[in-house]
This record gives sequence, C-alpha cells and structure tokens, in this order.
Amino acid sequence: MRDQAPGERKSGTTVRVWPDAKYFETLALPLAQLVHLLRSKAVLMPGVTVTLVNEKAKETQNWLFKGGLLDYLMQTLAGELVIPVFEGDGFADAQHDNFAEGEGASWCVAFTEDGPLVRESYVNLIPTTAGGTHESGLRDGLFTAVKSFIELHSLLPKGVKLMPEDVFARASYVLSAKVLDPQFQGQIKERLNSRDAVRLVSSFVRPALELWLNQHVEYGKKLAELAIKAAQFRQKGRPEGREAQRFRRGGAAGQADRLRKPRPGLQRGLSGRGDSAGGSAKMGRDKESQAVLPLRGKVLNTWEVERDACLPTTKYTIFRWQSALIRMAPTIRPT
Repeated sequence: MRDQAPGERKSGTTVRVWPDAKYFETLALPLAQLVHLLRSKAVLMPGVTVTLVNEKAKETQNWLFKGGLLDYLMQTLAGELVIPVFEGDGFADAQHDNFAEGEGASWCVAFTEDGPLVRESYVNLIPTTAGGTHESGLRDGLFTAVKSFIELHSLLPKGVKLMPEDVFARASYVLSAKVLDPQFQGQIKERLNSRDAVRLVSSFVRPALELWLNQHVEYGKKLAELAIKAAQFRQKGRPEGREAQRFRRGGAAGQADRLRKPRPGLQRGLSGRGDSAGGSAKMGRDKESQAVLPLRGKVLNTWEVERDACLPTTKYTIFRWQSALIRMAPTIRPT
C-alpha cells in the first residue's frame, strides 16, 4: 500500500458479492432487503456515505444522512406529527456505577395520530427485526416519563388507568443501542435478550423525556391527551365481564347472583329446623350448600331441592337426608 499524496482524495472501499448456488436456493438477491440494510448502515454510522451499484439494472444509489436518526425517520414516516420529534442519546462514562463505558442508546421518537408506524431497532449496528429488551427499555422510559408528567399536572380523568401500551400505541421510532455483551436470540440475531438492556435504555430515555416535557408543557399536554384517548378507547373495547362485576359488587346482591346460577351436582335447597338442615357448624357446613329458604315462625319438615341439580352420593349427604326424614316422621300419617 502506497502512502497517500498530499491533497489526494482517499478512495472508498468496493465490495463485490456473488451468491454461490451451493448455499442459496436462488441466485436472485432480495434487493428490497439489501437497500433497507444499506440505508440503515448509513444512518447508524454518521458521516459515512453508502453506495449501491446495480450493474445489471445500471442504477446507482447513495445514502448519507447528515441529520442522523431524525433525517432517516422523517424520510420514512407518514402522518401528521402530534408534537415535535423527540430525539436524544445517552451513554455511560468511565465513572458510571451500573454500566460499562460506551454503553447506551440513541433514539428518535415521533408521535402521530394516524398513518402507518415506523419501528426499527438496532444493537451494535445489528438490526433486531423482532425487537427485544432494548425496545422494552424504550417503552418503559416513555411510559414512566409521560405518566409522571400527567400526574404532576393532574391530567388523568377519573376512572381512567394509563398503561404502557397507551403511550406506545402511536409511537414511531428508530433506536440504536450499544451493549457490551449482548445476548441474542435466533440464528440471525433478530431479537435481543439481555436483561440489563431494559434498565440501560430506560435510564437514559426517561429523564431526558421528563425534562423535555416539562420544558415544553403545551407539547406535553398534547402527548398526554393522545395517551389518555388511547386508554379510554382501550377500556371501552374491553368491558368488564359479568363475573368480575358480580365479584366487585359483593354483599347480598353478589350472594344472590351466585345462588341463582345453577350448579349441577350441588344440593342447595334443603331447609329445616335450625342449622341441622345444612349441617351444624361443627360439621363444617358450606355456605354454598346449606339451607336457603327463610325460616319464619315454625316452618317444620320443609325441604326443597333444585330440579336441575344432582344429589351427590356422599356419606355426609346421606346423613343429612336421614336427619331430615327423622324429623318428618312424627307428621307422617298413614293413608
């Protein structure tokens, strides 16, 4: 290699690739995936120009994103922005207590009311198409910051419970994380499984967004309104079930609901004098199977079994029936 002459422009690196039929089912390259990968490499390495030359089609494409992640996201995003794009980065220094020097993330998040979402994430320049723990960290950081802002300004309506999915529902983002020892899942490393990545990304995203929202209160209120609408829509779409409503009601009304519900195989209607109809306390009577008829005055020898219920053939049940018949004996008259 000769030394570069003064004033001489350094030439770029040319990479030529030919697929081998022994290893690939087809020799046709997935051009769309290749273009997307090269575009992402250009944005993840600031100042680097990536060029694709298609000799067969005689086409040349160049990518250089001077605006970084923001420029990359805005070229792909469709739909009107609710608030300005939230962009930032955070990396641990040598004095950091929890993470190694250089670990951290860069992010760019946009909130829109409609249109398709754009969600891309990378770890050490590797595309993670199936997401992973670094995306969970971004989700947690966004939710915690927005929830804190809403509580600080008392914006949450009564009866509405905010969930992470409400804040994340209309979020488009590009996330680039740097992890010292990443643990991936899959043969092509499509998902990050490193547990510390959640805390890593969240610890940088949350304080940055909290500060930004409190510096731009009007934008913060617009974002809060978007998240609250998503929460209200979610709650309307998932009405509380009847069983949960009855359980919440409790008391006499809840007890009546449970008694009205048929329960095959359960004797519910036997009543007589005192506790003996449903078994004594010492015998461990069950509230679900003891007498349910009101005992007003001297109501003797009255028993009732629900028609659609089957009587369990247990020793305890037989004993109860025998006790009831013994009490009825003095009143039996021969025909």
